[in-house]
Amino acid sequence: MRDLMLEKIASFQSQKSGWQFDEILSLGISIAPFRPLAGSSYLPTPKKPGFRRSIVNIQNKSDNKCITYTMAAAVSGTDKKNPQRLTTELKANAEKFDWTGIDFPTPLNQIDTIEKNTPDYALNVCSYDDERFSILCFCENPDGKKMIHMLHLKNQHTEHYAWIKNFNRLMRSEVTNHKSAHEFCYRCFSHFQTKEKQEEHLKDCSKFRAVRIVIRVNEDGTPQYVSFNHKKLNRKMQFPIIVYADFECINRMIDTCQPNPDKSYTQRYQ
Repeated sequence: MRDLMLEKIASFQSQKSGWQFDEILSLGISIAPFRPLAGSSYLPTPKKPGFRRSIVNIQNKSDNKCITYTMAAAVSGTDKKNPQRLTTELKANAEKFDWTGIDFPTPLNQIDTIEKNTPDYALNVCSYDDERFSILCFCENPDGKKMIHMLHLKNQHTEHYAWIKNFNRLMRSEVTNHKSAHEFCYRCFSHFQTKEKQEEHLKDCSKFRAVRIVIRVNEDGTPQYVSFNHKKLNRKMQFPIIVYADFECINRMIDTCQPNPDKSYTQRYQ
């Protein structure tokens, strides 16, 4: 600082202004801490019905470790007055997990690595794009593990994870306005009235690739259903075979081509 001041004084006097430096009467120095701008992966939660009460979005506005805080919030809980706040306790709880081999912000292809590092937990990650939910990652063998549901948000610059505190409530907000409880399958988003039916469905659903049923809609948003005019039933053509296709009707390998009432078989019609 001293050398800098002397250099500026000599430069000023060399400009032939006739001024000469005599003495310093007073000198004030203001010091402020330097905080360089840091990247953040934080993204706000979409403003949709049911999201505010179902999602806890930790506000990590100074780093990219959103997934660590999301897992810590799901396991250890959050601040009761302000669940979105990133507290010192939440940071400490996040460090208890093994983050070996994990980048921040965390890409989706490293979710499997997190599950290997934390074998007691199963991660289910979904996204919300184009006004609907989609399945991104899920655990193949969640038996005996604590399920942690996450919402994946992204833009052109970063990606962010938020904790889905109540998965059934969040999915219900998209399906119906009724406040009655629904149990949702985290693989295909099918919903059921009871937990028993959901668990029974999951036994079959877990044997196949995770998909979501999408029903085409009209321009006004109403579903496209096939309808028949009951007043003109006499004009229908008679067919020997009719097929009703449903998600619960799962095609299995047949055992034989010979008719057998005790086994599956194929009978050629024409």
